[in-house]
Amino acid sequence: MSDQVHPEWSPLRTRLGALVPAVNAVVEPDFYKMAPKDVSAHFARMRASDTPEGTSTEMLSRLEEDLEDKLESLAAAQVDAVAFVCTSGSFFQGARGDQALIARMEKVIHPATTTSAAVVSAFEKLGMKKVSVSTPYPDEINRLLIKFLREHGVEVVNLKSLGAPTASQLGRESPELAYRLAQSVDSPQADGVFISCTGFPAVAVVERLEGELGKPVVTANQATFWSLLRLAGNSEKIEGYGELLRDH
Repeated sequence: MSDQVHPEWSPLRTRLGALVPAVNAVVEPDFYKMAPKDVSAHFARMRASDTPEGTSTEMLSRLEEDLEDKLESLAAAQVDAVAFVCTSGSFFQGARGDQALIARMEKVIHPATTTSAAVVSAFEKLGMKKVSVSTPYPDEINRLLIKFLREHGVEVVNLKSLGAPTASQLGRESPELAYRLAQSVDSPQADGVFISCTGFPAVAVVERLEGELGKPVVTANQATFWSLLRLAGNSEKIEGYGELLRDH
């Protein structure tokens, strides 16, 4: 009788935890889109403000306030792995800062990752050593992103930015904006394209872009979800969101 009432129900095999900036309204729906039936995602929201200037290092530094309390709330849900789901919030202090953040998180929940670490892992898996990058960031944050990727042996051959919209503005944009920007930034020298920022609605256009560009496309949320699944011991292949989730 239970199966007749809830025909789509299946036991939850994997629980994923995510720390998300309070102003970000894109991560949850993106994760829900990509999640198989036996995977659930659980979220805690980090302190952040939505300013006319867009992303700033001052705003990013506030994300780590009360970090342990947020992690404890996810630990109560018995998640199998956790991620700090903010690209700029995990790369703006460089590679060492990113690793220090992961180490701090793993004192509460193990294993842990960040979006920036997940992106680097995705690049390694896909053989992306030279990348074209699209972002919504101001110039200061773009420079920090290029520096972070260089620290990991990744060269940015081309970068285009939207010029710092607020998170609420960005979250209301159509995925077509991410599609057009990624198309315009691609370079023949690039092994693949990276769409940065977890607040950028982009996972819906990954397959289309890969088919047209003939190369891998990585987005912040796609890479984070992929990394979380693997850290949690789930190697399920997921169709519809690019080579990374389908083949790796």
